[in-house]
Amino acid sequence: MAGHLQDERAIQTFFGLFDRPVHVAELLWYQSAFSFEDAFLIDEVLAGQREFHAEFHHQYRDAVRKWRRAQRVAGWLQLFPWIQGVGVGNTLAYLNVRPESDIDLFVVSAPGRLWLTRFMVTGLLRVLRWRPHEGQRDPVCPSFFVTSDVKSFASIAIDNDVYLQLWLATVVVLWEDGNIFGPIFARNTWAVTRSHSQKLLVLSPWKRCVRFVFSIFSWNWVDYVVERVQRVIIPDVLLQRAAESGSEVVLSTTMLKFHYEDRREQYRDAFIRTYGQGK
Repeated sequence: MAGHLQDERAIQTFFGLFDRPVHVAELLWYQSAFSFEDAFLIDEVLAGQREFHAEFHHQYRDAVRKWRRAQRVAGWLQLFPWIQGVGVGNTLAYLNVRPESDIDLFVVSAPGRLWLTRFMVTGLLRVLRWRPHEGQRDPVCPSFFVTSDVKSFASIAIDNDVYLQLWLATVVVLWEDGNIFGPIFARNTWAVTRSHSQKLLVLSPWKRCVRFVFSIFSWNWVDYVVERVQRVIIPDVLLQRAAESGSEVVLSTTMLKFHYEDRREQYRDAFIRTYGQGK
């Protein structure tokens, strides 16, 4: 399943599908993330990407602005003790955005607090009017939630799921309460080996105090109630997709995934065609 993204040309081919240049530092990073051993020549790798660089500079400026909003959201979510980590995935994670692109959050909750976590995240975004389709630039899309004890993502992978591999490799952790993301990535070595680090948001003393106060109370009944409420208001089409045991919409005790327009098969087929032609 992980065989397609084991050389530098595969990485270049995948990002080429989005007209996204891959720079030298990134290629070195992906080499570590995927743990492939083949050496590569920098001039050869970058040769096909030069025509994309001007557009990438515009995307970078949009990405910087979106990062600031993502960090603000993650900062607010630090207040709740059942939220254990926040990351960013998809296009913003690898700086391939447009002004209207969503900020896709990847949120980790404590076990048994998945629905409560989604309720707080979506509620915060509703108050701020930062959700998609609310007329704001840089909307925030909370579409992927897992518990800290979630198992391997192989269960939601399609055949030759190159997109999910890149998604796992490029998720940027904004904040975590201890080592939360490390074990999750370690359970997904079928796709990627994470070996990078980045500067995380600091959990300030006053936020630690707020988290402590919240942790005094029992939230079991609250999680139960908000789950029932959310299941009522979730669109029927999403509930139907989840019941069909597909991989684009998942409603389980360890994962809530809402990707109604799942284009992974389209990207995989385009990747296979392009990558195969280059051999």
